[in-house]
Amino acid sequence: MPSPELLAKLRAARFANAAPTFVRDAVGNDAMYIGGTIMAWWFLTPDGRVLVYPDEDPGAQVRELHGGDATWLLANCAWSLGVPELLDLLPPAPAASTPCPHCEGTRYLARNNLDHTRACDHCRGLGWLRLDILVLTK
Repeated sequence: MPSPELLAKLRAARFANAAPTFVRDAVGNDAMYIGGTIMAWWFLTPDGRVLVYPDEDPGAQVRELHGGDATWLLANCAWSLGVPELLDLLPPAPAASTPCPHCEGTRYLARNNLDHTRACDHCRGLGWLRLDILVLTK
């Protein structure tokens, strides 16, 4: 779950009220806006759920992200928003894991040698891979 300090930081951020009213009504007023794209709005709830409002259609359904989709989104938002505390919501590396060979454990990849970074697609922003999964993919 997000710490009270993280929730306060997200509430105080300049982007906190960026989502339109109909989106805020759909996700609930306690959910904090953490980012989005042209086609989606992303939110974090006080109980640690990651919600997506899929587009700007007032009739759209809110979805909850799970697993790799949620970790990837949180890792991207942590970098782009400058809120590294979001990384505290990601699961720690288990004993039977190894640093991701693609991002070298950093959680991030440079995008086409540009000055832009995104979460690693291979480990989904975790920075590690389970050894049993790594063996299966070789």
